[in-house]
Amino acid sequence: MYGPIASMAVNGSPLQRNPKRGIKEQGSDEIYPTLPFHRGHLAPAQTLSDTGYDGAGFRSTFYYTNAVPQRPAFNSGQWSQFERKIRDYAINDCTKDDGTLYLLTGTLFTNWNPHTDQKQVNDPSGAPKLANKGLPQFPAITVPSSLWTAGCCVKNGGAVGNFAVFGNNREHPSETYTSQASMNKLQAVIKDDKGSGQPEEVKLFPAFPGCMDDAKKVDLKARRGD
Repeated sequence: MYGPIASMAVNGSPLQRNPKRGIKEQGSDEIYPTLPFHRGHLAPAQTLSDTGYDGAGFRSTFYYTNAVPQRPAFNSGQWSQFERKIRDYAINDCTKDDGTLYLLTGTLFTNWNPHTDQKQVNDPSGAPKLANKGLPQFPAITVPSSLWTAGCCVKNGGAVGNFAVFGNNREHPSETYTSQASMNKLQAVIKDDKGSGQPEEVKLFPAFPGCMDDAKKVDLKARRGD
């Protein structure tokens, strides 16, 4: 079962730089303490807590390669609520009957309102950058415009449920527009993003075509108290 987040301080910090050679573009303790940003987990620690707090999966979430700068109101607000909804779906629906929930999470340089479909594709070169002060050998990290998560529940080799969540990395809650969207809509937004590479390379869950079936879209439900 999924449990509460354990204390994982490393050298006094909740995260550490990934020591693998060649990975220079990642954050550090020199960035976050003095700036209005959270260390936003791409793969949430609590989502992987069912592997055990000493497990490699759980521990891997505490590297800066798994974190991007997120505005506090976005990270701790609607985005966090959807992370809990996803965990609830995993526990109470998908894996309850021997299903497997596959998750993809990424960042974009696009601002989008899924309700009105208004979209602004930003130039990555103009995005804010946060310097690793005191570590001139490492490049600054870029603040993304938005984050997204796509999920697909697979049972017996076929997709039985899917969902997509998108949110803008803004400080004011009314500007994040964090909400669900169809998988096909999200994939189209990713394709148009200037930081995503070649459009023809963007395919979510290519091994399971049913993951893109809008008829299998899951409504992520809030828990009591959310």
